[in-house]
Formats: sequence, C-alpha cells, structure tokens
Amino acid sequence: MTAFCSNLSLYRSVGQALLAFCLVLDPSTAFSQSRSMAPGADDPIYVVIGRIDGISRIRRNQQRFERALSAQAGIRVTDSRKFNDEAQGLGVLDMLPEDATSLERVCERVDIDAAVYVQVEPVGADSRVTVTVYAALEGRYVGEQVIRVPNGRINTEVWQVATEAILPDLKRVLGQQQPAVIKRPIPMGRQPRARFDRRDQQRSETRTRNRRGRELGRRIDELPVDDAVISNRPKPNSNQVIGDIRLGLMSLGRNFVYTASPESQVFNRGGIDYQLGLVPGFAVDAHFTPFSRRRNATKGVGFRLLYEKAFFRTQQTVTQQDQSQTTTLLDSRHDHFAGYLTYTHSFGKKGELGGYLGVGRLIFELSQNQEYTGSSYTYMDTGLSGFVPFGTQLLGFSGRAGLIPYASLGDTVQELGGEATVFGYRVYLGLESRFDFGLTLSGGFEYTAFGSTVTGTGRDGRIGESADDHFMVLRFLGGYRF
Repeated sequence: MTAFCSNLSLYRSVGQALLAFCLVLDPSTAFSQSRSMAPGADDPIYVVIGRIDGISRIRRNQQRFERALSAQAGIRVTDSRKFNDEAQGLGVLDMLPEDATSLERVCERVDIDAAVYVQVEPVGADSRVTVTVYAALEGRYVGEQVIRVPNGRINTEVWQVATEAILPDLKRVLGQQQPAVIKRPIPMGRQPRARFDRRDQQRSETRTRNRRGRELGRRIDELPVDDAVISNRPKPNSNQVIGDIRLGLMSLGRNFVYTASPESQVFNRGGIDYQLGLVPGFAVDAHFTPFSRRRNATKGVGFRLLYEKAFFRTQQTVTQQDQSQTTTLLDSRHDHFAGYLTYTHSFGKKGELGGYLGVGRLIFELSQNQEYTGSSYTYMDTGLSGFVPFGTQLLGFSGRAGLIPYASLGDTVQELGGEATVFGYRVYLGLESRFDFGLTLSGGFEYTAFGSTVTGTGRDGRIGESADDHFMVLRFLGGYRF
C-alpha cells in the first residue's frame, strides 16, 4: 500500500511538472487542455450569444444579456463579434444555427461550449422572447425557454429572467452527450421534439418557426372556410411606417410687391411689381419615423426633408422717368430646402395629428441687373399637420398650417434697403391616397407669404418701406411607404 501511494505521488509530481512546462511554452494551449481533461462541477461554461432577432437596439440588448449571463457563477461570456467574424470567415454566418456541422466548426475555433440564439416576436400588445441553447458538441440542440413580456418592453429585467430560465440548459452542456429530457410547454407553432434524428428535426422546426425573423409582420393566418382557404395578411398600421419617400412634379408662382420711400434715389415714384405665372419644376419629399415600431411615446418622433427646384426665365420690364420702357430676359433660379423635426400621433383608422419645427432656405435669384436681383430667405417654420381619411385610407384630406416667426433676407436685403424685419406664414391643403402595399399618391396647394418692414439705405441708394412676397406651389407626388 505504501508503494502504491508513493507511485501515485510520483505520477502526480510528473503531471504537475509537465503542466508547468506547457504553461511556459504556450499558456493558452495548456489552459485549453486543462479544460478538456478535467471536467467537473466547478468548470466554467463558455457561452456566446450568437444572434438576437426581431428587436431594435440589438447591440444594447445583447450587452444587457451578456452582463446578466456573466453575473452567474461558472459562466464565461465570449465576445459575439469574434464568433461572428469567425463564422463570416468560414462563409457559414447565414447558416447558423440551423446547420449543426457549421455551428460545431465555429464553436471549436472560438473554443466555446454553448451558443445562445434569441428570437423576439410581437404577440398583440406583448412580446414573446424565445431563447434557444445549442451545444458546441455536434452543434446539437439542448433546449429553449419562452418568456412572455407584458407591453413588449424589453429591459434589463427581461434578460435576467431569460438567464435564470436557461441556466438548467447551460449546465447540461458540459459532460453529457445527450441533453436530459425535460417536459416544457410547447410554444405556439412548434411540434414535439423527438430524441432521434435531431438534425433533420431541428432544420424542419427552424423552417417552420422562421427563426431568422424575416417577414414576421407579414405572416399569414390561413383559415379554412367551406373548402376554400382565406389568407388574412395583416394590413400595415400607419403608426408602424418607418419611411415615406415621394417625388414628382411641382409648379411655382410668385407675386412680389416692393414699395420704396419717396426719399429713395431709386424707385422713388413707385417700386417693384414682380409677377410669375406657374412654371414647372420637381420636388422630393421624405418623412422618416425611425422609432415607430416602439410601444412608447417616442414612436411618433421623426424628421422630414423637402427639396424643390423650378425652371424658368424672367422677362423684366423697366419704366423710365420719361415713361419709356425697356424689356430684358433674365436667367432665373428657384431652389427650396427645408428640414423638420416632427411628431405624429396616430388615431388608427381615424387619421393622424402632429406638429413640426424646422428651418428652411428659399432662394429666388435673377441674373445681375440694375433694378432687382431677387430675394432669398432663411427661415424658421413651426405648425401643425394632420391627415383625415374619408372613411378609408385610399383617400383622405392632408393639411399643414404654420407660422414663420423668424426669417432673414441675408445679403439680398440690399435689394430693398438697409435692414428688414420679416414675418410669414404657410398653409398646405391637399388630398392623399395610401394603399395597403405601400404606394402613396398626393396632390395639393401650398401658399407661403412673407411680409417685410424695411428701413435704412440699400444698393444704389434705394430706401424701402415695405415688401410683400407670396409663393404659390402645386405639388403632384407619388412614392412608397415602408
């Protein structure tokens, strides 16, 4: 007995010496081998979160899940970026986790024990979070847990509950070739899992559940009526639209009246009367609500971008003091840029009501001449907007009304005088059609007015009293909502 103990001590000393030698040469290799050679209850489980589908702010929620897992004793979380980069390098990223062989290859390269995949699906006003655990060994399925989230609010507490729910699955990963059979409630759309032929069963169930989360909002519930099948595709709700991009034709008209002071060296017997009939152009109008899929007050926040350009030339007629007239054809330019921060509240099928605040730049220039070279405004615009359907989304009334509390003429104020105080307003009235498949058509009339009180001396000694500027725009746009 004494000799046996002595030999055992000798073997143990040799083993410790060899392990120390391996640590000197390659610490990472020795550590990896020690993990595989000495499994036990205290061995850490190396876990990676492969993917989270069906939710916004994926990175933030993934970090919350990783922190919740790391807080558990015996669990080490591997960076998912390293895992995905390795899968991308092998060309199998889109095949995970369905392809068990590919999953096993990636796990082996990254040296992890389990991969976790998460699918979030809306269920009415709530959300269903399905957390599935796969073992690195043969990429086999271990188990999944389903957490129902009231009001669909995915927060830190949800990931703590998910961590506690999958702990039994993670603990079964090391040291067992087959997972234990535990009866769980079968989630909607799943079939009981057989213990045999697991890969084929897994692929079949994956296709059925559509784990990748593609087209979740467009699933079809097939209801048999008599001998027919009715496909009930949910209609997109207006408050879930992320983008609305439209482009088309516009037509511009302008009426500008400038009154000069009797003391002015220019136009002292009158002023400027500029009239422009409707001329053609084009317009691009885009509205984005990136938070519309959320279930809180931020879902109505968005922004709108507008650009317009008209093509025309101006015929200028000047009446001299001797009542003689001269006519000149001038190159002209009209560009309009505007950007708005918007908020829209949807009343479902009853319509929408919102507000906006933004800035714009309206340029109206004529080629150089002695009399008038145009006016350009930089302005702030704020107001209300709305959409009221006529019993259906296919046709409705669209409108906007707002004030322009501040506007500046910039350098073009010299065409009127030394300084100018500008105030304005804007109104839009139109009709709009919204189709279920995303197409939108709209047509309307927008009226913008600027009123200026002018003081001081401008170009060539002109002294102004007032100026009234009116822009009329017709728009006919078509686009797509998504």
